[in-house]
Amino acid sequence: MVNTTLKTIWNGNIKGNGKIKTDNLETNIALPEKSGGTGKGANPKEILTSSAAACYVMTLVSVIETSALAIEQLEMETVINDLKDNEFEIVHCPQLTLSDNATENDFQTANKLFDIAENTCFISNLLQTANVKVYVKSTVVN
Repeated sequence: MVNTTLKTIWNGNIKGNGKIKTDNLETNIALPEKSGGTGKGANPKEILTSSAAACYVMTLVSVIETSALAIEQLEMETVINDLKDNEFEIVHCPQLTLSDNATENDFQTANKLFDIAENTCFISNLLQTANVKVYVKSTVVN
């Protein structure tokens, strides 16, 4: 079993800033302005959402690989929608670009793969057990 260590350094008070580091990630962190911070760094909701986005896109790439579907490009935007009472939802908007000679079957396969990735993404499933809604609004083009 491989362990990963994440190091967090914080400087100052609520108006301060920090940094999170691992072997493959380094990012600045700060409290959002609406919470009394500077907003000059990623906030907890952004970090959580980036984890969900990374997990979903890596899961999607994995299921695409096992399907042997030929893709030209994968892009994804993820939107955080604030709801009432400190609730929020995450909406992943992946877009797969297939080759010019893609068939109707390729488009159907791509759409099935979005669903498979959504249902098997570990972070999305974990968030949904905490009542965070996670949705996928996918697009396939060529």
